[in-house]
Amino acid sequence: MKNIIRLFTLGLVVLSTSSCEKFLDKPKPIVESPFDGVASSTAGLDASLTAAWAWWTSPQVAVGNLILYPELMSDYVRATTQARGRLTRVYQRDLQSEGYDLIGEVTQRASRAVNLANFIIHSGRKNLVKDAAWVTNKNRVMGEAYFLRGWMNFEYALMMGDQWNTKNLGANATALGPLIRFTPVLQPEDLANARTPLKAAYDSIIVDLQRAEAMIPIAFDPAIHDPSFRPRANRFAASAMLARVYWQQNNFDKTLEQINKVIGSTPGVSSFPLASNFNDIYRRTGITTTTNSTTKGEVILEYVAAAPTRISTRSGQPIDNVWTRSGQIMAYFSTYFRNLVNFDLVNDRRYRELINPTFSQTLGGVAHTGWATRKFPTDVNLVFIRSAELLLMRAEIFARKNLIADALRDLNLVRNRATIGNFNTTNQQVLIAEIITERARELHAEGYRSHELKRLGSLTDGEPGEVRFLKGDRVSPQFDCGTLGFGCEDMKWNNRRLTFLVTNDELQINPLANNP
Repeated sequence: MKNIIRLFTLGLVVLSTSSCEKFLDKPKPIVESPFDGVASSTAGLDASLTAAWAWWTSPQVAVGNLILYPELMSDYVRATTQARGRLTRVYQRDLQSEGYDLIGEVTQRASRAVNLANFIIHSGRKNLVKDAAWVTNKNRVMGEAYFLRGWMNFEYALMMGDQWNTKNLGANATALGPLIRFTPVLQPEDLANARTPLKAAYDSIIVDLQRAEAMIPIAFDPAIHDPSFRPRANRFAASAMLARVYWQQNNFDKTLEQINKVIGSTPGVSSFPLASNFNDIYRRTGITTTTNSTTKGEVILEYVAAAPTRISTRSGQPIDNVWTRSGQIMAYFSTYFRNLVNFDLVNDRRYRELINPTFSQTLGGVAHTGWATRKFPTDVNLVFIRSAELLLMRAEIFARKNLIADALRDLNLVRNRATIGNFNTTNQQVLIAEIITERARELHAEGYRSHELKRLGSLTDGEPGEVRFLKGDRVSPQFDCGTLGFGCEDMKWNNRRLTFLVTNDELQINPLANNP
């Protein structure tokens, strides 16, 4: 127990706790040394994993900001005055502030998680673990650490790096990459660290996830594994995450290879079957029969919210809905979204069950009305990856390869679950456009849209129909636009204003960090 408690300060930035405001706004770079015994036992490294997952799945990181910011920055939401401060600047596409900002809120927690992952990897490579349990658990523990590090560094690349350049692959070698670390910070001298160029960053992410894929078990086995492994990632999650990485690079052959590892290679069929009831996706609570199990459902990776398996909220409090704070909606859908998705309002279950079409809220004397999401009730499991996403990825890949029949099989499997019937066409471009629209219908509000716009922008760069960050319903001079007068115009997919800066706090303690 002593070692477990100490893990929360292992090689981490220690914060002033004299007030909540100071805790959030002024991280202080005081670094401590590793602790006796933690690295020498399987239990110690399992406790390290639990701590890493706890920091990573805090509401300011994976179960909150990393879902919110790609939607707020995109083209299809309106922000309310509840989305103030850091979230407002994201909505206004004003990321060039060098203050604390949303990136600081993310990295303040995530840095602890990645440092613990690095510590576990370091301990495993140095053969520091001496107990008998390590023989049967080494691959699992190391695989989870590689998975976490790969996932976290991928999110850093999405936030702080340039979008992968599909049409000029050579440019990625020197393109702006994220600030990521591959060794644990155990003393002040370890803080100096430069940005990793974009290609090298992606290469490292892919290697980490490949290692995870090879090492993590297929499912939780209570006879072998620590119970803490049950609500976390297995081999299928690693394969699916790797598919997402290749997808962001528009590397369709590699993406297809990974997708087929997860859901099988037969078009129109998924070995992680689509849920017939949306409650089985968005109302899951605690460990279910399909959580890291040989029994498969649509959910491939999730955050398990219910006690005693909750891996976040260290004080035990319930998490907020990622789209709300204190019961107030932070963002709702724009008129542009309605036109984009063009829901079948009579038949589409996603509109009928997952959209609130009569949303109304007045904040600060400003009335907001429109559509809002119903996907995220408070304190239930939060889904990170599900098979419907992989099916639509594969459908687009098939369409781009002109395998029209196969693309339609995958697309229509998702459409039929939504009860809107088959889509039929022989036109490749019409089919690709419909699949992209279907992704907006199916994945709305789930933290994908800005990444999608960047990916598609890279793929269509310089073409007449180049995908851009459209302003959507943003209007001037109202709340929608920033004080500098931008945020209410269409933007090119690779505009640096869509890239988060390294914070001033990091720049002050890290002589090698820089911003463009």
